[in-house]
Amino acid sequence: QSLAGYRSHLGRVMQAGALNKRITIQQPNNTQDTAGAPSTAFVDVGQMWASIAPIMGREAITADQTLASMDVRIVIRHHPLLDAMNAKWRIVYNGVYFNIVSIANQNSANRSIELMCKTGTNAG
Repeated sequence: QSLAGYRSHLGRVMQAGALNKRITIQQPNNTQDTAGAPSTAFVDVGQMWASIAPIMGREAITADQTLASMDVRIVIRHHPLLDAMNAKWRIVYNGVYFNIVSIANQNSANRSIELMCKTGTNAG
């Protein structure tokens, strides 16, 4: 089973229009590079619709560079394939990488998942 084409009864609970951003969910795949050193590559788990809402942004100056990051709330529909999701996974939207900080199954109802994420803190 894949995330593609997943349909549920959630239209009654969550406004479909609120999920208006097409995201890609990725999980890490630990491998070795050509020299045998550990390496992590991210592989796509699937795509789904989500809402993305910025919560707070900040800037810091380090080594004469301005680094910007943002805390973001991403809400998606629950899917059984995402039960294994953890904070090592990430979200990609329009070429921006969102590092997952926390995952909450809203109301423990298996209807929607709230992901608290940070962006701007990695190179992807």
